Amino acid sequence: RMVYDRWLERLQAGKPASEVRDDLRIAIISRIAELVEDHMPYDEQVVKRLDKQGFLRPDEAIDLDVFLAAKGGVCRHQVCFVGAVLERLIDAGWLRGKVSLERKFVSGWFSHAWVRLECTDGDVVVLDPAQRRYAALAALDPGSRMLYGRVGGT
Repeated sequence: RMVYDRWLERLQAGKPASEVRDDLRIAIISRIAELVEDHMPYDEQVVKRLDKQGFLRPDEAIDLDVFLAAKGGVCRHQVCFVGAVLERLIDAGWLRGKVSLERKFVSGWFSHAWVRLECTDGDVVVLDPAQRRYAALAALDPGSRMLYGRVGGT
């Protein structure tokens, strides 16, 4: 919880918004990570149980509330939750930037999803709740940048 207090202390000390913005972004992203862990942790068994109960039908939309109530989901469900939270925070003015839901699929090998937050200051933040990775793209190792980046490196 100390991360949350730092931005507030700096704001109360009269620091300009530009000096507080990074601390606030870190605090918000940390809180989002906690929300995912508390309300929709990665759990394939939850998804299998929901499927057996008839909640999941091919090519049909399902409310995220179903996964939140069941307390679990896989990467694609977590990413929709994180993306929705980020978009609401942007709409309310707490963050500035653009949210996109990203996916990589390699037939017979893997499929994975994560959130990309393109901040107005040029930073790109990767939010990958399934891997518990919440970091600036530029701060990641080369292999991770290749996975999470787009053609052209960003």
